[in-house]
Amino acid sequence: MYLDQIVRRLFITTPETVNANWTSDIVSLDSIEAELSMSINYESGSSVNMAVYMTFSNDGVNFARDLNTLTTITDNTGTILLDYSGVGTQFARWEIVVTGGSINIIESVLVAKRNH
Repeated sequence: MYLDQIVRRLFITTPETVNANWTSDIVSLDSIEAELSMSINYESGSSVNMAVYMTFSNDGVNFARDLNTLTTITDNTGTILLDYSGVGTQFARWEIVVTGGSINIIESVLVAKRNH
């Protein structure tokens, strides 16, 4: 018997200010279980009006929005957390469409169990 390892992959490596349309770094979903969670923690917002999506790809180039993940944010501080089951793609990233304002993303991670 072996213990499950928790995999933690970063969508950003340093805090980022978002005040125009933005995409995170690409994260590989290789070697992880199909059940996973992804989060964005943000603060210091001003006049926030943004649409946030999770996007997926099989080739790391052509990404498609998962429209079921659409989250509209208007709060100056908050956390977005998405849980997935049965993900079959190879890559993921966040996309933010900015209608107005700005936020500072302080952390964005993917957490899953390692695929044995």
